[in-house]
Amino acid sequence: MKTTLVQFAPILLALFLLTQLMQCVSADTEVINLKADSTWKATSTISSTDWFKLDFDDTLWESSEGRWVNNPCGKYCGRMNSCELTCIDWMWYGGSCSNCERYFRKTINLPDEIMSATLVVTADKYYWLYVNGNYVGSDTRKIGYTNTETYDITKYILPGKNVIAIKAQSEDDTEGVALVGEIKYKTYDTLVNQMQLQIDGLESQVNTLNNDKSRLQEQADSLQKENTELKATKDQLTSENSNLKIENLELKTANADLQTSLSSAKSSLNTHRTLNMVLILALLLVLGILLASLYYFYDKLKGRRPRLVEPEKKLPTEKVVFEKTETHLAGPVEEVKPVFFERKKETTLGGR
Repeated sequence: MKTTLVQFAPILLALFLLTQLMQCVSADTEVINLKADSTWKATSTISSTDWFKLDFDDTLWESSEGRWVNNPCGKYCGRMNSCELTCIDWMWYGGSCSNCERYFRKTINLPDEIMSATLVVTADKYYWLYVNGNYVGSDTRKIGYTNTETYDITKYILPGKNVIAIKAQSEDDTEGVALVGEIKYKTYDTLVNQMQLQIDGLESQVNTLNNDKSRLQEQADSLQKENTELKATKDQLTSENSNLKIENLELKTANADLQTSLSSAKSSLNTHRTLNMVLILALLLVLGILLASLYYFYDKLKGRRPRLVEPEKKLPTEKVVFEKTETHLAGPVEEVKPVFFERKKETTLGGR
């Protein structure tokens, strides 16, 4: 906040100096001329008794109609008590009628410094005048348009929106409302107006800068919040990653232990297999010895000496004589000598 005040201090000082300068500059006078014409809203019937007040809605009313337009006042000077006006424009609504009422409204937007405001009014035959909902005056005498009234309405005029309202009533087949007036207000020269425009522009820029600063501050706060959330998410992911690494290391250690246990189990299994084979062989050996012992004792109980091995006996041989045969061949015959073969006879040992 201190930084903002320091930045805009020169601008605020310039605004103050320009305001003081404007108070010292002399003001010119501008005039708004009023007259009865078609810019007035008019109607022949009203739906509310507040028709003359400032906040009444007259959007459904229509434009007024001209009567005796641009007739010089001199034509009626012999019968009118005032001819200070160059001319009076008349207005009416809805055609000619006898003993009928018409209602008129005009909206004017005015600056702040009003100097004076006057109206000159007359009607054929009667009228009632209101400004911003305030009753100003009327003429219900049967003098008609030959008499005009001048009203000072300065105290009723407000800065901004103003409404002038008139109720008129005819008596015979001639009718109309005549009105002229002027409103004077202060205005400054062109230079001051330009300076005021520049001041307004600077104020607008200051407001825009403040709005931009607020918007950028909101964006910065939002980005800071997002950054904090991202940091928290990053820390959480880092923690989860560390936990995963620890779990992975534990799994590797468990796997190594499992491999070691598996190798130890395999080695133990092989050892048990070897011991089982040795045990089986030992049992078979013991069983063989036991069977041999049983056989030995069985023979001993029968009174026979066991003959486990007997001496080899020679078998008798027989001589086979092949007789000489003669074969007459074409060539010389060689003498064939007999060949002797020995054949062993089979004998049974021990009567078995």
